[in-house]
Amino acid sequence: MFQIQAGETNPFIDDILDGLSSIICDLSPPQVHVFYEAVGCLISAQNDPPIRESLIERLMQLPNSIWEEIILHASMAFDKVKYERIVCHFWITLFLIYTILFKDINVMKDQELVKNIANILRTNVAACRSIGSPFICQLSKIYLDMANVYKVTSGNISRAVVENGEEVLKQPLIKSMRAVKREILTLISTWVAKAEDTSVILESFVPPLFDAVLFDYQRNCPAAREPKVLSLLSIIVTQLHSSINCEVIRILDAVFTCTLEMINRDMEQYPEHRINFFKLLQALNHECFDVFVALPPELFRLIVDAVVWAFKHSMRNVVEIGFSCYADILCALFNTAEFAIGEPLNRPQSNVDYIYEQISETFAQAFPNLTQRLRANCNPEKRDLNLSDDYRMGEVTDSQEQIGEDTTDLFIEEREQEIQNAQNAKNEVGSLLKFSAMTMSELDGRGF
Repeated sequence: MFQIQAGETNPFIDDILDGLSSIICDLSPPQVHVFYEAVGCLISAQNDPPIRESLIERLMQLPNSIWEEIILHASMAFDKVKYERIVCHFWITLFLIYTILFKDINVMKDQELVKNIANILRTNVAACRSIGSPFICQLSKIYLDMANVYKVTSGNISRAVVENGEEVLKQPLIKSMRAVKREILTLISTWVAKAEDTSVILESFVPPLFDAVLFDYQRNCPAAREPKVLSLLSIIVTQLHSSINCEVIRILDAVFTCTLEMINRDMEQYPEHRINFFKLLQALNHECFDVFVALPPELFRLIVDAVVWAFKHSMRNVVEIGFSCYADILCALFNTAEFAIGEPLNRPQSNVDYIYEQISETFAQAFPNLTQRLRANCNPEKRDLNLSDDYRMGEVTDSQEQIGEDTTDLFIEEREQEIQNAQNAKNEVGSLLKFSAMTMSELDGRGF
């Protein structure tokens, strides 16, 4: 693929990149995206960084030439005839789109133009998905311009909502504009999730990104907020770990309160925002806990209340995220009570006993159906080793049945094991086992 084979004059990858324009000329946009992702897979197999960067540059040469001309000629007339001689129809269309966009950045009236803006972003997403971290050489070329496109598009959507109300968000043109924003967020998320140099993310990518995204998310009406903003923030926090501590307050100020107000009225509206919101809390709680505990008490209490509220959802993944976050908080609390606090919190008791007593009371309020014996068993110093797993499962089952919840999910593993045991017993009888279902070892053992 990267070397000249017998009967060839160039490596296979060179033939593809040299004929790129003619290959994609007759393809539809989705086919172009698939093609770019496939070529990206080939390029990712190149282990020599300079050669790999050169291949990426050649792969993105057509869209990049259009992008550079757009910036250069933003306020100039466009000579269509000149470019039709050097670029295929697909990329000519995109060039026209961006020229129109930047000549009048406040108005985008053609829905097809806006749709095709998303197409060129999807091309970058497709290539980034397969290339991974080395795609930084391409992303860095368009990143700041892409942030400006995000701001322009967001401004257009916000003005449309102010002038016409939230119903305007259902119009095809506005939906296409939001697609542009989503593709920008998707491209950044795709690269950040695969990035290897986290310092570059923090120093070069986070500042312009937060300037474009956080304020826009906060000021928009709830229906116009993009849930991918929350998922992007989760990915950034997970990738940067404690390095992002300096930005935690800014993140919470921008997205926490306004998102909580969206989802706290019921447990069904804004499902994407809901899931991504709790995933962000989970990431912040896991990676930046030192900042969490240093927050003002009112804000920290609000975060804990939000985590506890996650338990009450019917969406299983939200419930699991809530329990995971709360478990992290409790572990840190137990560790602090046992090792970090020198002064007694309640003089008649040890700090550990006091903390466990408070937690037991909290459990009693949240889960009144749990018995005192099971709640007391949370304290390792007073744990009843004779309390079997069957007893614990019975308690949980009884509590769920009393409040009218379905308990079938609690016994999935047991049912799967019963099915497997029945199948194993059936396999022991050779006459009941289909010939096609036998493994080679079973066939050998039966003399076949």
